[in-house]
Amino acid sequence: MVLYPINSMATPPPTKTHTKRLDFVDSLRGLAALYVILFHMVLVPTTKLILPKWLEPLIMNGGTGVTLFFIISAFTLCYTLQFQRNENNYLRKFYLRRIFRILPLYYVLLIVSFGLTHSFRHILHYRYDLLLYSTFGYNFVPGKQEGLVWASWTLGVEMVFYAIFPFIFYLVKSLKHALMFLIVTLVLAWVNNYLIEYLISANTISKGSFNLGMSFFFQLPVFATGIVCYYLHENYFKGKLIDIKYNKIILFVGLILFFALPYFVFGTYFKGSRIYVMAVVYSMIFLGLSKVSIKLIVNKFTVFLGAISYSTYLNHPRIVYSLNKVYVHIYNICKNESVSILVCSLVTLAFLIPISYITYRIIETPLINYGRNLIKKMK
Repeated sequence: MVLYPINSMATPPPTKTHTKRLDFVDSLRGLAALYVILFHMVLVPTTKLILPKWLEPLIMNGGTGVTLFFIISAFTLCYTLQFQRNENNYLRKFYLRRIFRILPLYYVLLIVSFGLTHSFRHILHYRYDLLLYSTFGYNFVPGKQEGLVWASWTLGVEMVFYAIFPFIFYLVKSLKHALMFLIVTLVLAWVNNYLIEYLISANTISKGSFNLGMSFFFQLPVFATGIVCYYLHENYFKGKLIDIKYNKIILFVGLILFFALPYFVFGTYFKGSRIYVMAVVYSMIFLGLSKVSIKLIVNKFTVFLGAISYSTYLNHPRIVYSLNKVYVHIYNICKNESVSILVCSLVTLAFLIPISYITYRIIETPLINYGRNLIKKMK
């Protein structure tokens, strides 16, 4: 089952120092979460939901929510590491922060998923799979890319990026370097696609065993776009060099493209490279919002959704799958497809948000704080 993420990975809860400045980042993360949940509501249940024709192209583009999450991830990593790399043992601290941010909740759900999929009595028989899933090496293994935890293919991509990011950030020190790095990643993505297609044609790997969209190298240009966003923000959008009216124009154009492209472009063009086009669109929205506050986008609810988005990301597939009969019942009662999908969305959030908040509070937050305390002791 191919699932696209809603978290890419959520950053730790913002500190008081950075809360006001990064509200738009958390809000975008929260809205991306809603976008992907809506996308999965159509694809995950056994009985596929019927969408109104006027809404179908927009919702079916929801898989690109992962693109926005990866851009946010790269941006926030650059943003935080610029301060942290002046600390002693900053590399060790960087990896500890990532470990205590990502692993605890994932490992809990990995154990749960293994228990639901296999018998613990046969755990030794699946020791290779468990080693692969627990070390996030499955992204490069045909037939294993999706991961055991639903939607965890993105963690396989993200954790590889985390592993190499400090070295990328050491080399990419300017906007010029970031643009050059973006070009290099696009070349690597093309080479990777060519190599995979060659291996499939040569029957070295089976056709359905390796998904190019889940490949680390295919997604790497999206992270590179996030790094470009960071340097554009720091060099131009952060200060007064660019007037706020240009932020408004960039944001307006980005929003227009977001709503228009699924209807007029993606059905004919850019099918294979849709995520790269959307990376540009999401970057425009991201940079535009950095100085323009729109309450409909940046508000307490979307910021809250951004804070719990990692829990939402890992929890939502099974919840959506479990609500299949509820969705069918709603569609049987209400014959209007637009109203039905709205009611299904509200019911999903009514279950998903409380559960995600609980896992955020009892698993994520304590382990994040434990990691912070451990890093403080290192000082």
